Amino acid sequence: MRRRLRKLANAYACFLIAILFIIGTFPLVSSERGEHKCIQAMRSFATNVFGIFNRLNASRHVRAAERMLSEGNLSGAEAHLQNALKLDPKSFAAYLHLVTLHLIRKDVKGADEVLKRAKAYLPTEQLSYLYTTAGDCCAFFVPMDVKVMERYYREALKLYPKNATALNNYGYALAERGIKLDEAERMIKSALKLEPNNAAFIDSLGWVYYKQGRYDEAVKWLEKAVGLQSNDAELRYHLGMAYIAVGRIDEARLQLEEALRINPKHVGANEALKELEREQEKIRQREKEPTGEMA
Repeated sequence: MRRRLRKLANAYACFLIAILFIIGTFPLVSSERGEHKCIQAMRSFATNVFGIFNRLNASRHVRAAERMLSEGNLSGAEAHLQNALKLDPKSFAAYLHLVTLHLIRKDVKGADEVLKRAKAYLPTEQLSYLYTTAGDCCAFFVPMDVKVMERYYREALKLYPKNATALNNYGYALAERGIKLDEAERMIKSALKLEPNNAAFIDSLGWVYYKQGRYDEAVKWLEKAVGLQSNDAELRYHLGMAYIAVGRIDEARLQLEEALRINPKHVGANEALKELEREQEKIRQREKEPTGEMA
């Protein structure tokens, strides 16, 4: 039934396009040298129509690939994405999924080949965001050599230095690993100049301060981030950790519990809350111990 409806919709679309073409080219035929102009118009029209249908079919392949990726069928997804790019070499979504697919397989060479292919078709800004996605994949989703991650982020910023997402994510990835913290701070501050009210970027700066041991500054920025985006488990977790560092234990517990309410599977919040309870239990046990014999 769906196939029939799709065929009818395509036929109807073709009919409408043909009518519009006739209406548009009729004046050309009746004018001087109209025949030549009409042929040119027909060629242009045919090119545009084929382009539209190719892009539509490419989108269908991308949607099919997305379904297969969600099911873990990487080979099937790759076949659809390759077909999508044959039909529409400018499909950003197809490149995006194909790069991610290769990196899921830890096939850096394959990802690099896709990125090289994309350079011939995508505008610079889109290409920068494609490299950012590659960096994100290596940083947060697939354990990868830090050098590979950094190469992708640096290329993203080389292509488009005002890519705020790349600046923030690169800085945050370094902070998560506890490396190059001064560089991470500079990049995140640059991202905040571009997007000063972005809660994720504000959280990133607070987390860098936490990693640097600047806990009072961390609390200030992480409180601001949670104030802007309260329903985010990661932000709540970060604030809870900062509260622990400055000795605000009751507030820390509330933040960690809220993180788990939002995301019960949050590993960091679970571990931090358990550790907090263990420490509190030790304190209670020490308080129960006798202080010595009475004189």
